[in-house]
Amino acid sequence: AKEQQKQAEKMQEMQAQASSFIKQNAVQLLNEKIAVAGAQNPNVTIVEFFDYNCGHCIKMSPVISELMKSNPQLRVIYRELPIFGEKSINASKAALAAGMQGKYVQMHDALFSLKNIDEKTILAEARKLNLNMTKFQDDMKSKAVTEELAANRQLAEQMKLMGTPVFIVMATPNGQPHATVQPVMIPGSTSLSNLQNVVKTVAEAK
Repeated sequence: AKEQQKQAEKMQEMQAQASSFIKQNAVQLLNEKIAVAGAQNPNVTIVEFFDYNCGHCIKMSPVISELMKSNPQLRVIYRELPIFGEKSINASKAALAAGMQGKYVQMHDALFSLKNIDEKTILAEARKLNLNMTKFQDDMKSKAVTEELAANRQLAEQMKLMGTPVFIVMATPNGQPHATVQPVMIPGSTSLSNLQNVVKTVAEAK
């Protein structure tokens, strides 16, 4: 029981640290043009740090889609955090490069549905989305994509994230961070009903 209590205290401490970090960096966390889905003018925003090769992230992908369907006021910002090696890095680069041609969400969903993500399957998906292939391959290698991944990694390190996925649920009236409503951080996978409750609580908090 002592161990559990220690663990609970550690979690609370992490939450508190993360919470103050999230508030300080809310603008940066919300500042994303490409890797976004859902409402343009959201009352609640979820920021998800994830990796395409992470089992829990794969499980959560349809849950997030379902959550968006039932919450039209919700925006999701996807923070690519490839921590499982080269294949994950390439997948993230592919999603962001597709995003530069306005197809981020389509590529994001496609990558989550693939059994094996490698150069061949990435290029096949890009063709299916009718992307300009020369631009796509150039964008994958671009400075903008490299910088985005580096910025996400830095945010994750500052928040001391232990793995993926991590969901940060924030009140964002008119898309701006709320001054007083505490953000909620959910490390690891969770249920649709839990996410629904958190979104509702955050949306209704004053």
